[in-house]
Amino acid sequence: TTKSRTFWYTPLGPVVDRREGKVYVLRSACYDNYGAYEQWLRMMQAKSYAEFRQTVEMNQIPMFNICYGDRAGNIFYLWNGTVPILPHPAKKTEAVHAARWSDVWTRFHITADLPQLFNPPGGYVQNCNSPPYLTNLFAPLDPKNYPSYFSPDDLSLRTQHSLRLIHNDRKFALEEVCELKHSPLMLLAERVKADLVAALRTEPPTPELDEAIRTLQAWDDTVAADSRGGTLFANWWDRYAARNPETGTQVGQFAVPWRRAEPTTTPRGLSDRKRAVAKFREALREVNQLYGRPDVAWGDVHRIRKGNGVDLSVSGGDGLMGCFRVVEFRRDRDGKLAAWRGDGWVFAVEFSQPPKAYTVVAYSQSDVAGSPHFSDQAALFSAGKMKRAAFTDAEIEAQRPKTYRPGEE
Repeated sequence: TTKSRTFWYTPLGPVVDRREGKVYVLRSACYDNYGAYEQWLRMMQAKSYAEFRQTVEMNQIPMFNICYGDRAGNIFYLWNGTVPILPHPAKKTEAVHAARWSDVWTRFHITADLPQLFNPPGGYVQNCNSPPYLTNLFAPLDPKNYPSYFSPDDLSLRTQHSLRLIHNDRKFALEEVCELKHSPLMLLAERVKADLVAALRTEPPTPELDEAIRTLQAWDDTVAADSRGGTLFANWWDRYAARNPETGTQVGQFAVPWRRAEPTTTPRGLSDRKRAVAKFREALREVNQLYGRPDVAWGDVHRIRKGNGVDLSVSGGDGLMGCFRVVEFRRDRDGKLAAWRGDGWVFAVEFSQPPKAYTVVAYSQSDVAGSPHFSDQAALFSAGKMKRAAFTDAEIEAQRPKTYRPGEE
């Protein structure tokens, strides 16, 4: 059979709907970004900061924060994107009515307009996908200096964890950077555990509840594989802070929301202790049913599983709970939690001569069952370790499993 379809376009973009005398047009900030891959290539080929900065000004990559470092000691951070100059307030999910051309954006902000830092005090930039204004605590950026439709001011718990690791006067060896990357701390515990324990102590005591309280108090606030208490705490928080399916808003709130005046000590506390207790009872019941005890070790529950032969304990947790080593899990048929996304490829590099680097691919190099690389890096990631990257001819020679030249057997 032959079928035909009619598509409507306008100078503003494609028509996605027509109804009740109105035309709905998708106006995309990346619709014409045909040069994005060229910009990626040129960024990789840049031999100096000046060359890199000039390449970034192509403004073809529509998203992604950019961090840069080079052998000369320069560092650079850019809140990158093709950002329209809006003639109206920003809308997230609502269509914007346009009666005339002046109601529609037609130009983009140039790179110089975007929040950025070059060689800031303290010698660091960091990025965990928070808004750009506190990328470096020594060099805060004022949101008032940027359009209101740029990012709102905020700082996630994971970003605060990142800043705790790097905002100091230490100088780190590359191996120390690798170790910090696998920090097992769950920052959320520092902010709300005391309130949770206090709320639980107002309840009529029972042997089961007393044991759970002791578990929380003894817990070291980490998601290290051998840590006990985190499984119960994370199960509770998922319930307490669940989102309303209709509005998408978080139900259980902090007592003190994030404040710019206290950027690395807020949010904190629990706004609804009654809800906290009720959800803790639910969590305690499930953890005891599934694992037999409230103080089950994190790694006994949280696993790296691949194929039929790999079942390893793993540290790491949800970035929303303030974990820097982000590993997200889904429940398997046996009730345990299998890693399925988060930190996938970790790469730490030192711009020495020759370059020195460590890497790990959490899900291993191959998805082909039977390949020697199907699970070759799972044990490394499980142990919080990384392997030395082969860069020089000698390093490649030492690591290669075999060589082959076409025509030569």
